[in-house]
Parts: sequence; C-alpha cells; structure tokens
Amino acid sequence: MEYKPYYDQLVKALDQTRINEFSTEDLERELFYLECNPWEAKYFLDVKSQIKDPVENTPGMIVVYALGISNDKPKKRFPIKYGSLPDNDFDTTCRDKIKDYKVKTYGLEHVCLIGTKGTFKVAGAIKAVMRQIYPEVPFDYVNDITDTIQRWEKVITKQVMDEEGEDAVKLLTQKDILERIVAEDTKIKTFLESYPQANDEINNMIGQAVSRGVHAAGLCMSPDRPIYEVCPCEWSEDHQMYVTSPEMKAVEISGLIKYDYLGLSTLSVIRDTRRKLKRDRGIDFDKNKIDLFDQDVWRKFTLPAMTLEGIFQFKTPTFEKAMVRIKKPEAFNSPDSASVMVATIRPGPMGAGVDDMLMDVMNGKLHVKHALPQLEPILKESYGLLIYQEQIMGIMREIGQLNEGDIAKFIKAVSKKDPDIMASYKEKYMKGVKAQKIDESLATKIWEDILKFGGYGFNKAHSMSYGLNAYITQYLNHYYREDFISCSIPHLKDEEFRRFYPAWQDVIRPPNVNLSKAEENATHKGKVYLAFNEIKFVASQGKDIEKHAPYKNADDFALRSITDANLGLKPFKCVVLAGGADCLAPKDMDVMDFRKDLISKYVAIKNGVEPLTPEEKVEGVTIADKKGKMTKTLQKALDELQVINKMPKISMLLRQVGLLNTSSCDYHLYMIDRIPHIESVMRAPVKRFRELYECDDRDLVTIIGFVTEAPMIKKVKKQGKNQGRDMAFITVEQSGQTLKIGVGADVLERDRESDTYRNGVVANTKYSYPLIVTGSLSKKDGELMIWAERLSVPSLKDILATEKLKI
Repeated sequence: MEYKPYYDQLVKALDQTRINEFSTEDLERELFYLECNPWEAKYFLDVKSQIKDPVENTPGMIVVYALGISNDKPKKRFPIKYGSLPDNDFDTTCRDKIKDYKVKTYGLEHVCLIGTKGTFKVAGAIKAVMRQIYPEVPFDYVNDITDTIQRWEKVITKQVMDEEGEDAVKLLTQKDILERIVAEDTKIKTFLESYPQANDEINNMIGQAVSRGVHAAGLCMSPDRPIYEVCPCEWSEDHQMYVTSPEMKAVEISGLIKYDYLGLSTLSVIRDTRRKLKRDRGIDFDKNKIDLFDQDVWRKFTLPAMTLEGIFQFKTPTFEKAMVRIKKPEAFNSPDSASVMVATIRPGPMGAGVDDMLMDVMNGKLHVKHALPQLEPILKESYGLLIYQEQIMGIMREIGQLNEGDIAKFIKAVSKKDPDIMASYKEKYMKGVKAQKIDESLATKIWEDILKFGGYGFNKAHSMSYGLNAYITQYLNHYYREDFISCSIPHLKDEEFRRFYPAWQDVIRPPNVNLSKAEENATHKGKVYLAFNEIKFVASQGKDIEKHAPYKNADDFALRSITDANLGLKPFKCVVLAGGADCLAPKDMDVMDFRKDLISKYVAIKNGVEPLTPEEKVEGVTIADKKGKMTKTLQKALDELQVINKMPKISMLLRQVGLLNTSSCDYHLYMIDRIPHIESVMRAPVKRFRELYECDDRDLVTIIGFVTEAPMIKKVKKQGKNQGRDMAFITVEQSGQTLKIGVGADVLERDRESDTYRNGVVANTKYSYPLIVTGSLSKKDGELMIWAERLSVPSLKDILATEKLKI
C-alpha cells in the first residue's frame, strides 16, 4: 500500500490557528518524522476519523493537537519516537461497521482479530474428568459439588481482594483456589479423597486450554507489512479474517497497533433520546452545548436529592454506596468530581483504601498536605490525591525531569505492572531530583507512592469521558425524564429494571393498544407506555396492533384483532393480561372483570358464537362447552387471570411471572412494595438496604431480601464454646443491592428445628426466595452486614393467596 498520499492529506488537515501557537522548528521536526514514516501519518488520520469530539490528555504531539484529536496543548519539546504508537480504546455502538471500514481501507492482510483461549477451571475440570472416568456417579451429585466450588471461588476471591488487594487476585491460580477450598470444606475434601484417580487428573487438567475464541472488542493492525509477517496468526473461516495467537504477550511484543472497540449501551441511550426529542418535541439536543456546571443536575448525584437510576457508571450498587457517603453535596459539583469518582470506585483503588481517603477529603475530615510545592498543581484536580496515570507522568516530568519519550515508556510499564522496567527509570528520576536540589528522602517517598498507586492509576481521558457521559445521562434524566427512561428501558438487564422500577413506577405504564408502538416505548403526557415487543408471544404481531390503532372500544378491539390484525388467542390474551387494553375499559367497571369479559368476547367472535351472558359466566366453562365452542382455552386464560388478580397494581406491568419477558421480576417488586404491610404485621420498621447506611453500628434492624444462591456453611474455627459448630453466611438481594447475613451457631441450630430451615434457608439451592431477617447491624470497615437473631421465610403461596403475610 502506498502511504505517501496520506502524509500529504495529514498536512492539509492541520488546523492553521493551532499550528501558529508553536515554533516552526518544533512542527517541522514532527512533520519530517512523519514524512519518513508516512504510514504513521495514516494512523493519525485513522484515529481522527473515528472520533467525533476532541478528547483530553492524549500524547502531546503538535500534530495530534492540530488535527483536533486532542484539546491538550503540548507544553514542551520532546522526542517524537515513543517506541510504539499508543493503543486506542473507543466506545462505540457499531463495531462491525468499523471492522469493515478497517478491512476496506487497509486490506485483509493488514488487519486481524485478537485470539483468545479458554482454560479449564476447577468446576469444569471436575465435570470433564468425572464424566470420563466415573460415568456411574450421578450427575446431580457432581453438579452439587461444582456448584459448591463455584460459590467458594467467589468467597475466596473477595477475601483475597479485601486482605491483599487486586494484584494478589490476579496472581491467584485455580489450583490455589482448590487448595483453599479443600482446607475449608470437608465435603469437597471427602469427594476428592473418594476418587483418587480423578483427583490426579483434575489437577493436571486445571489451566489447560479447552477452547479457542476471538476477543469481542479487539482489533490489531499492521499498516506497513502483512500481519502474518509480524506475529503468529491463522486464517479463520468463520470470521473470514486473520486471527492472532491467543498469547497476548507475543502480540504486544510484535508492535502491532491495537484497538479496543468497546460496546457501550449508554451511547445508544443518549443517541436514541436525542433522536426522540427531535422527532417528538422538536428539541435539538446537543450534548456539546449543555451547561456542564448546572448545579440542579449535580445535586441529583448526592443525598438528599440522589437519583442514580439509569445514570451511566453511577447506577451500580457499588457507586450508590459510595455516593451515599458524601455528606457535603457541594463537594461533588463538576466534571472533575465525576471523573475522580469513576477513577476511584474500582477494585484496585478501593482495595488500597483510596476511596476512604477521597471521602474524608470531600467531607472535610482530611486535609492533604503536599510534600513538595510542585505536586499541588498536578494533584489539584483530584482533591490532592494521586489518581490518574497522567499525574504520574506530570510528577516524572516536573520532579524527575524525564523527557516525554521516557515518560511514555514508564507509564506503559506502570500500567502493565512491569517492576523491572519501572525500576530501570529510578536512576533517571533521581538524577532529575538532584538537578533541582530536591530533598532525596522526599523524592524517594514520592517514588514509592508512584509504584504503589501507579498499579491502579486510571487514564484521565477514560475517566473524564465516562464522567461526562454520566453527567449527560443525569442531565437528560433531570430535564427530559420520561424520554430518557423510555430510551433506557430496552438496554436494561432484568436485574437493573428490578432495581430502577421503584423510582420509575410513577412514569412507567403497561402497553396501551392506542398509544404503544411495536418495538419502541412511547411517551404521552409524562408517562412511558411500554412497547408490545416486551410482551411474551406477541413479537412481530405488535406491528399489526400498532398499524390498526386506534380502537374505539373493547368490542372494536376484540373484533379487529381478529379481522385486521390477525391476532391469535395467545398473543391477544397476553396483551390483555398485561393491561394493554385497560384504556378501553368503562370507568365504572373493575379492571379484572373487564379483562375477563374482553377475553370472552374474543373467544366468542373467533368461534362464531355470542359472548356469554352474565348468568352463563357464573357457571363458566360448563355452559360454554354446551355451545360446543368455548372450551379449556378460555378456562386456562381465566385461571391465569385469577392468579394475577391476587397481586397488586405493580403486576399490571409487563414483568409478570410466567407471562412476560422478565422472569421473577414482579415477585421481587411485589415483596418490596409490601414493606409497609410487613411493618404493620411485625410492628417494627423494615429497612431498605440504602437506609442501613444511616443506622449506627450494632443497631437492631429488620430487612427483607431475596436469597438467590445456597448459603455457605462453615465451621467455627475461633476457640471457645462454638468451636467446631456450624455457622452460615447468606447473601440476600433487594432492588439489586446485596447484603451479607451472618447466622451464628445458636441461631442456625435453633432454626434447623423450625419451619424456616425446612422452607429453605439452608436447603434451597435452586430458586430465589424471600427472607425476613432481624438482627444486629455491623458496619466494620464500612462494609454492611447483619448478624441474624431471627429468620423467617414466607412462602409464595401464602403471599399470593392472602392479605396477611405469615411471619
């Protein structure tokens, strides 16, 4: 491929105004290098073509600044050659289009996918070995063993993270995990001892490659040579592209340019909301023109006005826990605040306690004193704390006097956690320290901090972009709430919808045959009417319902559902049971009676008979059978209606058990909705998980949550009266947040003799079930936990069948 024209194209694309801010000598030095390496000119044009808005903190070349790739103006002269061009991370919604663009631009021989490999973990190795060597062992038994191991793996990983940090987790092997499990769980130890031949094979198989795959977001490029001359690769018939070796180290050493195209649903939410505002309201929303310091919007991130449902990054339970800790809302009021939070609320910084320091600074409990005055301007943007990789670069520049080429190599070594390369730069760093006559003991302490905090230092361009997207989603949520919610729902997971619904229930409505659309949620007078494709068994027939709307009344809908929309009984029934036709119900008629009548009308019209009279409805299907038309089909629909009838208004939404697209969601919502009723029965307040942060340590509290996996039974190791006795740890969920429940030996043994144990507190391993817990709240090290004094398991049958909840 001839790259010389790309150099000429790059020169023409440079912004003359930005060029004039620099000396001719510096610019010509960069252009001379690119003229000698014209394929790198193509690289910069390629990066420019894939971004819409300039980013912050990219490598400080004049060319990068003048092309509009970055808004960061280079501050000083430095060598151009970095050793390798930077990797690129893009957040996008059109990965396939970008891949096709790359192939078309560079050719198949210059673009490749990144290969991956899957390896046997402990559970997979046990299943594979037992299937081959001991096929007579019942599958359910082996499955129970592997389920226990997978639960232990989560516990051990979290324990190592809490005690030793993120680096220790990365070094934790599957064999290490198995050794720890055997030491803790006698059931697993007994299993392995019972099958010694399998035990040896399992240990040999753990870590062995079991499958080959392709990285979902990764793409590599070799513009100047064919890819197969640069690194090990093979042709993939499935993808019709070259795929690299799964050994990433070989790919990195080869010097390929790597791109990560990360699929980000938030970009789709913002795009869809912008289009909806333009189409429905005539509002031309431009995220580049909004006020980034609108305090009405920033107040929505913190208490007391906190609204984080659907907000990018901040919508997770981990972020919500962090934001609740901010006691001074005025401390979180700018894009820098959001960027710092995004960079801090991650496993690495949290494992090192950086989040605690940040909260103390934001709440005025801690005042950072800098060891050197040079640090103040570098760390000012992050409340005085070392958070970003760019800050490490600034320290190496200002205190160590390293040039930009060495800094780029050093920061790459830091991000890759390569101690040998990092140590090789200490001599240059100390040389710069001596040149400035800086106290060597202080400089050494700063160097140690760099090595300590640099391991999880985050890229500011990344965190600032994410922080801005968080603000944009909050801005849309504040000023265009129903449109934002409408466009967010299709991109939510079931668990997310369950968490957000309590805050959105004033806006969300069931489908409406006169307002809803087939595949897009509709908004009308401040309400969001869900799309027909959310309903089970409706699918493409929602287009027919939408096409023939509006419907004058129930008779019109029942008739034209058959004659015009050609709607079968099953989709018709589901639309009705989901509340889609409630808008046609007479004002003086009970909605459940209306739904029953509407289904009866449909069946009657479909079968060419008159609808049942009130007298016939009393006798139900018996009279219908005499007419020879309406049979068990109608009775089944009416039986389902009776179940729904016993549930509250929440059940009229789409997410109903068994009928609609989100499994068990409604049951969870139902239980949370019943908290006031539970409080009246128990004569005690029931806390929502978020409210526990406002309670004091050792307070007696009552909560209701859902057990979604079997509890972990452990032996008490601590010396004393309970040593050797069983205790349990149960994880419960409420609106997407999880909480650990500790069940001491006395409580566990007491409840083993009660209905609670038999109902499934310890025995249930397959289903989600509700659990009411009263106990002492523990807030040790900022982590919430309840030591149970009383446990109760109300049954689903009792909850649905009566208004009184059994405690």
